[in-house]
Amino acid sequence: MTIFALEPRTVTLSSPAYIDGREIRQIVLRPPSMAKLRAAIATAPTAPADQAVAMISVLTDLPPGALLELTVDDLLTLTEAAEQMIALPAKTTIPRAGKRRRKLRR
Repeated sequence: MTIFALEPRTVTLSSPAYIDGREIRQIVLRPPSMAKLRAAIATAPTAPADQAVAMISVLTDLPPGALLELTVDDLLTLTEAAEQMIALPAKTTIPRAGKRRRKLRR
């Protein structure tokens, strides 16, 4: 079973961050579209920290480079919020609608 949180989550940063010249005190994580989620999974880096940054980037629409300016504590808090927002069990399958197996007649 795949669980997606349908409501955005707001994370208050422990210290202000400056992204594109703007002071940011809160970051909102929004549920992604399936296309964004698939793209993030397909292009995910191999290092766990980089994977977290890539997923948070998808959920916040902030560039990965901007997220690297956050404190470690804030990045961990965002990672936990992202994990709660999207829970993908190890054996997740999404059935294809309209596809059925047919027995072939001989």
